[in-house]
Amino acid sequence: INSIVHDTLGNIPLVNNAKPSQIYYSSISDGKYKVLIKFWCSIYRTEETISSARQELYNGFKNKGLNFSS
Repeated sequence: INSIVHDTLGNIPLVNNAKPSQIYYSSISDGKYKVLIKFWCSIYRTEETISSARQELYNGFKNKGLNFSS
C-alpha cells in the first residue's frame, strides 16, 4: 500500500513532492485497511489535486488487485 501511494503521488504534477507525504493506518482487520493519506499541494488548487489523487490512487490500487473506496 505504501509503495502504491508514494509512486502514485510522485507522478501527479500538482502534488508538491518536495515535501514528504504521510500515510496513517487507523484500522486494520482481515485484509481491510483504513488509511489516511496527507500530502502537500498548492492551496489554490487543492480540490483539483485531491480529485486527481483519488482517481490515480483508485487506478493504482485496482492495477495491483486491491479494492479502493473513499
